[in-house]
Amino acid sequence: MAISERSQTIIVWWSMVFLAVYGVAWVFLLHMLPPPPATLTANEVAQWYQQRAGDIKLGAMVAGWTGGFMVPIWAVVTVQISRQETGRPIWSVMSAMGGTMMALFLVCCPVCWGVAAFAVDRAPEVTAVMHQLGVLALVTTDQ
Repeated sequence: MAISERSQTIIVWWSMVFLAVYGVAWVFLLHMLPPPPATLTANEVAQWYQQRAGDIKLGAMVAGWTGGFMVPIWAVVTVQISRQETGRPIWSVMSAMGGTMMALFLVCCPVCWGVAAFAVDRAPEVTAVMHQLGVLALVTTDQ
């Protein structure tokens, strides 16, 4: 096995470990599978965050650290796509950019939820806005 192949294999496995840790944080710390119903009032959202503030803050930290797992995966995908391209590597460039953008949203959404849980004594509307920003940024950018 060539050095590049071995490196790519290591990168993919390393990314899978980070994906697993991210998933555990998502489900058991952030409590976002499924997210709270969109029909909750601002007070109900604030109460939901107050009840889980410690878990969510820890989950936001862990997810923030591991959410970049998409960048190395897409780096390997980009290398594999570039092997098939001739001429200017437009598909490789688009692959690299898309993977990087995906990672940004996988990191930023948990940060929004961490901010919502950070100061549980603030106005419920502020907590609700941060929660909604995180959820909507996640579900409207997955295209």
